[in-house]
Amino acid sequence: MPTFVASKQLFDQRRMNDHLGSQQVMKLMEVIGNDEVISTLESLIEKYPAEVAPYAVELAQGLCHTFLVKSSTGGNDQGASLSLSAATSALIGLLQSLKDRPEVFPTLEEPLEAVLRQIFTDKCLVSDYGDDALEIINYLTYCSPVVSLFMHGFDVQAVCDCPFGA
Repeated sequence: MPTFVASKQLFDQRRMNDHLGSQQVMKLMEVIGNDEVISTLESLIEKYPAEVAPYAVELAQGLCHTFLVKSSTGGNDQGASLSLSAATSALIGLLQSLKDRPEVFPTLEEPLEAVLRQIFTDKCLVSDYGDDALEIINYLTYCSPVVSLFMHGFDVQAVCDCPFGA
């Protein structure tokens, strides 16, 4: 826990510097419980959106990687569920913090695509994270200056094994 407190204090400075960038955050996610680090990231994203923006792609990639790894292990244990929930919440917070920077959205789409596909092809993930996935789609289509071919052609029912409500 002391490592967590120290990392939070370092990140809680007004400016993130090169010494403690997103790569160190991803390393912390491996050492400390992912949900704790992700919750701290979410707070930092909320408090300092301008300072986090340069790290948006790397943060999104790390959060997406965490989601994909935890969801591929089944996500049945409480720790995995907390990490999945924290990752989707942090991704949505990141997208919300960037809504005034539409030029960033196309660069975030690639890592998010895998998460969206993972959610919509797993019945358990759809029931737990379907709303979060739809919110991510909302940001990618309404805040981006251009709707990509992937997002334009993304058909939730076609990606799912079964239609909603069945």
